[in-house]
Amino acid sequence: MAGGRIAYRQPHKIVLGSGDYSWDGIYAPEAYAQKPDNDYGKVLEIDLNSGKSRKLSIGHRNMQGVLVHLNGQVWVTEHGPRGGDELNRVIGGGNFGWPEEVLGTRLELPRFRGQFIALAIMKCFSNHSASNRIPKARTLCSAQ
Repeated sequence: MAGGRIAYRQPHKIVLGSGDYSWDGIYAPEAYAQKPDNDYGKVLEIDLNSGKSRKLSIGHRNMQGVLVHLNGQVWVTEHGPRGGDELNRVIGGGNFGWPEEVLGTRLELPRFRGQFIALAIMKCFSNHSASNRIPKARTLCSAQ
């Protein structure tokens, strides 16, 4: 799925969540979210002054919300393939596992040789009707 949102991080930086555009090894021959040489399925930080970007995390599917908390922490929400929607705290260099794993459920795909981390994954929503509320990440995190 496509997915993608933008949030300001500092006066001259933005955070961009980029979905995998169905390049998941299921509907397309390769799973781009696990490959470091592209921007599909990644959370990117872009410096608006220099135009340079860096990958904050990989292994995302369909991000529908990006929030930069006042303390600088980045949070993303994303739709799972059949429920299993996620709220993730992004840690630099993190791999959130898509399409290899979804909320701890291993999918029937070739195993990626690496380690996955999924920090602050919350099973807040379990079906697509509830997932329509996920893009409203500001309301979930503003009280923290």
